[in-house]
Amino acid sequence: MSIQRTVLFVLVLALTGAACASCRKPTTAFVIGLSDKFSSLDPVVSKENAAANERIRQLMFNTLVRKNEKFDYVGELATDIQTSADGLTVTFPLHDGVKFHDGKLMTSADCKYTLTSLLGSESTKAASFFDSVKDAATGKDQKVARITDIQAPDAKTLVLKLRSAADRQKVVPSLVAIGIIEENSGPQQEKSPVGTGPFKFVKYDSANMILDLVGNPDYWEGAPKIQELRVKVVLDANSLQAELKSGRIDLTPLPSNLTPDTIANLATDPNLQVQIFPGANIVYLGFNTQSAPLDNVKLRQAIAFAINREMIIKDLLHGQATIAYSILPEGSWGYAAGQKYTYDPARAKQLLDEAGLKDPDGDGPQMRLAKPLEYKVSAGSQATLQYAQVIQSQLQAVGIPVAITSIDFNTLLDQLPKGQFQMTSSQ
Repeated sequence: MSIQRTVLFVLVLALTGAACASCRKPTTAFVIGLSDKFSSLDPVVSKENAAANERIRQLMFNTLVRKNEKFDYVGELATDIQTSADGLTVTFPLHDGVKFHDGKLMTSADCKYTLTSLLGSESTKAASFFDSVKDAATGKDQKVARITDIQAPDAKTLVLKLRSAADRQKVVPSLVAIGIIEENSGPQQEKSPVGTGPFKFVKYDSANMILDLVGNPDYWEGAPKIQELRVKVVLDANSLQAELKSGRIDLTPLPSNLTPDTIANLATDPNLQVQIFPGANIVYLGFNTQSAPLDNVKLRQAIAFAINREMIIKDLLHGQATIAYSILPEGSWGYAAGQKYTYDPARAKQLLDEAGLKDPDGDGPQMRLAKPLEYKVSAGSQATLQYAQVIQSQLQAVGIPVAITSIDFNTLLDQLPKGQFQMTSSQ
């Protein structure tokens, strides 16, 4: 079980209309500041599926499928998503006139090459295209592809053959993250990416984490109004604030290294504009249910009742969030509210008793566990660390000791699938 909350997207926009602001900028480009590192320019075989990578991918590449404002899966480079009556064949008719940045027309052969390259790689994006099936003879788990065949019967049609009708529910959503690349271009994508997206690659300064792009005049959905675009990574929160206030950064989306009170303070600057609107991001509390004592469901339920999410949103997050009762936002067609946990510390203590975790002397708040639960969070997000500390305090108030471990984000991503954690949060 996980505790989830929906975070509102926060955009901090520096207004650069004043001459003095623009003259302070080291470039005439529109500058986007990211608060998280992107680890790869390759949209297909990157080893890390980080959010920053996806922001970069959307600037230079298009995908077969996207999610619309209602969170339905619809075509992007595909004009439609057609599923056969038996659910085993998914057909994607393709848009006409789509060109890669080098001028070559995109065809189904490029789409086939992209997906074939993905399925034959060790990319993290490939994982959802495979299922784990236990071999009857050996008893060991085997990786089985959900896509059994990729066909390009003509230049404007891509066909996927699926192992089962149920696999469509995994395959189609997973295509959202796969940028289509030109046939045989895989080796060049990391250093000189070429896609069909609104912006074309110019250069990447890896030492300073600065990516320069230009508008694609032949973009199939219309040339972008921004002619020069720079993306720079600013990991330090104080530096990001300074660059926003000086006008050297024009836009920063969902700055994870800025605390909610910092964002609220930036909104008071007359030269800045903060826009907050409903988003689909989830901040969750995740449990390793194979790790004792969290293998006890009553302990996990007690934790859910012990956390005062309303207080966290009001006092810590300054209203920049809403409570989530599902992994999906309420605007999604697939939304269904799960078990609703309200703040009820008395119920939490009762569940701890039922779990066999008695209060040592009966008068609280004595710790009911001999060893604190380890709560791992990313060291790169001050906001995450803040609410982790609040959760720590609320759990200790009902007798659940918690020790917070702050580690590098990539290290955390490596440890989670290996089960090297007890509790974690991410966003």
